[in-house]
Amino acid sequence: MRTRSKFVIAVSAGAMAVMGLAGPTSASSAAPTALQSTIASQARQAGLSKSDVAALQKQIDKQLAATPGGKQTGVNQMSWRGGKAIMTIPLPGEKRARAVGEPPPG
Repeated sequence: MRTRSKFVIAVSAGAMAVMGLAGPTSASSAAPTALQSTIASQARQAGLSKSDVAALQKQIDKQLAATPGGKQTGVNQMSWRGGKAIMTIPLPGEKRARAVGEPPPG
């Protein structure tokens, strides 16, 4: 009986997660997280459009999927190993990568 209860709880939790009932999963349905606030602030600072941000996010998602263990840290940055390895994607319209707030390479 005990094993069956654990199984039912696990299946229920999994179903709730798949159906989106376990809690908010999208930025639009919850209060902004610190990362979402950082991304929005950096996007404004860099003058990025929504489509620019979406394109950067697609690149970041692809890189994080290809290289597990990382996390997004900004609108165009991600890091691994607790920030010891950082990858910055060029901002739209730029050839060289730089963090938002850094001057363009000269």
